[in-house]
Amino acid sequence: MLAALAPVHAAQGSVLPLSEAHISQYLKRLSLTEKQKPSVTAIMRRWRQEGEAILKKHGITGQGGKKPGLFQLVGLKGELKSVVQWGRSEASKILTPVQMREFEKIYAEGAVLIRKNLHL
Repeated sequence: MLAALAPVHAAQGSVLPLSEAHISQYLKRLSLTEKQKPSVTAIMRRWRQEGEAILKKHGITGQGGKKPGLFQLVGLKGELKSVVQWGRSEASKILTPVQMREFEKIYAEGAVLIRKNLHL
């Protein structure tokens, strides 16, 4: 994870690095216009909400430090993939190509953090 995000931890009780503090930092990194900010913020918040619901559905709460089992991981992978695809699709309608590259970097960093939080 980049040093700019290191001090910010996942939302309490969540393995997702999409707390309000994360979202705020991500928005700064994307250098959004005032017109883009509300839409991108809404995408990230929905991404967090749906991702947390999927993780919870599969019994992954981020509490207790227990590594998820293979069946949990396989079950949630497809569902999370659809949320990620939705987020990318929506973001690509709003962001410039340069911003979209940064968005993809942010996503990749978040994926690393999720794996770390899941002890994978």
